[in-house]
Amino acid sequence: MKLTMAPRRLLLLMITALILIPSAVSFAGSTTYTYDDNKRVIHMQGGGQSSSGTPTIEAVATGNGSISPSGNISVTSGSSKTFSITPNINYYIADVQVDGVSQGPVNTYTFNNVTSDHTILAMFGMTTYNITASAGANGGVVPCCTVTVDTGGSQTYTFPANLGYAVSNVVVDGASIGAASSYTFSNVKANHTITAYFGVATITASAGADGSISPSGVVNVNSSGTQTFTITPNTAYVIADVKVDGASVGAVTTYTFSNVTANHTISASFAIKTYTLTAYWGNGGSITPSGTTTVNSGGSQAYAITPSTGYAITDVLIDGVSQGLISSYAFNNVTANHTISATFDVVVSSAAQTIYTGTQQSGYEAYKTFDGNNGTGCSLTGSGVVSIGQNFGSAVDISAVNVQRNSVGAMAWSGALQYSDNNINWYSTNVTNINVPYNNGTGFVMYQVNESGAHQYWRIQMTSGSYLQATEMQMVQRSLVSAPALSTPAFLVSVAALGALLWRVGSHGVKREQWQQ
Repeated sequence: MKLTMAPRRLLLLMITALILIPSAVSFAGSTTYTYDDNKRVIHMQGGGQSSSGTPTIEAVATGNGSISPSGNISVTSGSSKTFSITPNINYYIADVQVDGVSQGPVNTYTFNNVTSDHTILAMFGMTTYNITASAGANGGVVPCCTVTVDTGGSQTYTFPANLGYAVSNVVVDGASIGAASSYTFSNVKANHTITAYFGVATITASAGADGSISPSGVVNVNSSGTQTFTITPNTAYVIADVKVDGASVGAVTTYTFSNVTANHTISASFAIKTYTLTAYWGNGGSITPSGTTTVNSGGSQAYAITPSTGYAITDVLIDGVSQGLISSYAFNNVTANHTISATFDVVVSSAAQTIYTGTQQSGYEAYKTFDGNNGTGCSLTGSGVVSIGQNFGSAVDISAVNVQRNSVGAMAWSGALQYSDNNINWYSTNVTNINVPYNNGTGFVMYQVNESGAHQYWRIQMTSGSYLQATEMQMVQRSLVSAPALSTPAFLVSVAALGALLWRVGSHGVKREQWQQ
C-alpha cells in the first residue's frame, strides 16, 4: 500500500517520539513511564480494570538486573502471581515499584486475587563501598575523610608530612604496612580504613660480615634532607650487593638519599675476592686441572703437568716466565690472576752419539763412559771437578740444560756450562739457575742459557767438595723462530712454526723433541 504524504508524516512523528522519549509518556489504556536522562525507566504507573476481562501484569526491570517472569503476563482473574527480582554481580536492588508505589528493595513480590491490570518495576544500583582516611599529628592524608568507591574501583592515597617530619607508619584496615609514601586500594569490594602517622625521618643502615657501612645503625634525617652512606669491604673481600628499601642498587661503594620524606633502610653484603688461574697447553700432554679455575683470595691451587706417551715436557711457564721442565706447580696465597702453560714435544730416538767426557784432571778419578744409568756417569770422591758433555757433530745453539746428579752429605757445589768448537779451547757462557738447588741427594739442576751462539761441543762442569756424580744430561736447542708468550692463547696458534730440539744423552741415545700445535 502506498502511503500518502499526510500518513507518512504521521508515521515519522511517531518514530521520532519513540526515539526522543520524553520524561513521561502515557499510552492510552495502558501504562505511564518516567525515564531518567539515560532513558532508563525510573517510574511506571498503570493498572485498573482490564478491558479484555483477563487481567495483565506488566513486569519491567531496568539495566543491571532482571525480573522473572517479565513482559506482559496474563493472569487468571482472582488468582495470584509471584515475581522474583535478581541484581547482576556488583549491583543491588535499589527499589521495586508496584503500580507506581515503592515496595522497597524486595527480591520477590506476589500479586494476590488479581482482578485488574497491574505494573511492577524493578530498579538496580551499583554496589559502592566507603574508604575512611585519617592522619596523626604532623602530617595529613590525601584525599581525606570518607570516599565512596564503586565495586571493583580503585583509590590512591598520599601522605604529605609537615616540615621536619616524615611518614613513620601507615595502617590499612588495622594492619601496619610500614612507612609508605603512598597506597592504592584496588578492585574494591569492601569498606576500608587507612591511617597515616608521622615522626622524625630515620634511615636504618646495616652491613653483613666482612665489611662495614658508615654511618651505621639508625640515622635521623631532617625532612627533605640528604644523607650519604659509604660501604667498605674488608681486605680480600668485595661488595656483593647493596639494597635500599629491599631493592638492589648494585655493588656500589656509596649511596645518597635525597629529599628524605619517609623512613628508609640500606643494607650491604660482601663476598670473598676471587681470582682466576688459567691453564694452556700444546699437543702432547695436559695440565690438571684444565681451563680456568677460580680460587679465593689467599687460597692455593696445585697443577700437574703430564706428557702423553712418546712426548716430553719442553717448558712450563708461569705468568709468561719459564720454570723449566717441571711436572707440577702450586700457586700459594693467591692474590692476583695467573696463567700456567706447558709445551710438549715428540721424543724420537736416534743412533747413539759419541760422548765427550773431557780430559781427566790430575789427582782425580778417571771419567767414566756415560751411559745414562744412575751412578755410572762421571764421578769423583773428594773435592774436585767432574764434567759431562756432548759432541753434537755440528754447531747447535743451546737454550737450556738439565743435569741429573747425585751428592752425598751436606756439601756445596757449583756448576758451569761451557762450549767449544775444537774440543780444546773451552769457554763459559752466561746461565741462570731456574730451579731450587739441591745440597744433598738426587735431582735435576736446570740452567737457562742467556747467551745465543751455535757450537759443536757443549759440557757441564761441576765442582764439589765431596762425593759427586753426574749421571744424565739434557740440552734444549734454541728455536730459530721467536716464540710468542706462552701465557696467551696466541701461543697455541703460532707454536707450529717453532723448531726447538731437546737432546738427551743417556741410555736411550740422543732424542729430539719438536714443538706441536
